[in-house]
Amino acid sequence: AEIALIKIQGLCSFLGGNIQLIVFRYVPMHPFAEDHIFIFAPVLQQQLISAARFMACELEYRQTPLPQLMHLCADETGGWISRVFSLLAHELERQLAADAACCMASAVAQVPKLPVVVQEKFLLLGRTLGRFDLRGQLAGLEAVAQLCQRDLDGLLLNRDARLRSYMTLGLCAGVALVIIFV
Repeated sequence: AEIALIKIQGLCSFLGGNIQLIVFRYVPMHPFAEDHIFIFAPVLQQQLISAARFMACELEYRQTPLPQLMHLCADETGGWISRVFSLLAHELERQLAADAACCMASAVAQVPKLPVVVQEKFLLLGRTLGRFDLRGQLAGLEAVAQLCQRDLDGLLLNRDARLRSYMTLGLCAGVALVIIFV
């Protein structure tokens, strides 16, 4: 058994925002069970920031070829981010698509549970890799990292106020249930 992080989409849309909730639940480790583990977007964006910075260092100082760089990124990250980088490395090695952007789109499409926000960041990353000279690629990596960081900062900005609101909402719902059942 393991603990899973789940994004409750219905409640998020009802509350009118991009609200991420963490719910712990038991997931049986059955070999034929569907993958029920959903990691919320801020964690994935933080991993993508780390991967973008890692790629920038590798490109600038070692000039690692793109397929090898994607394998290294897959080893450095975990979960879905690692899976996308691994799939991208295989796409680049097989050279079935014309450029890295097409390979990235194919790799992202093979990970359907990846949040849309993170998919967009990956596609932006794919448009900059291998297309420009070294400076252009470094600028693209920095742009992706800054975009992810801006999204994370926006989520953290009003976190305390939202948490107080949700605690009050939960308390009111609990009192209402006690009144109904008493």
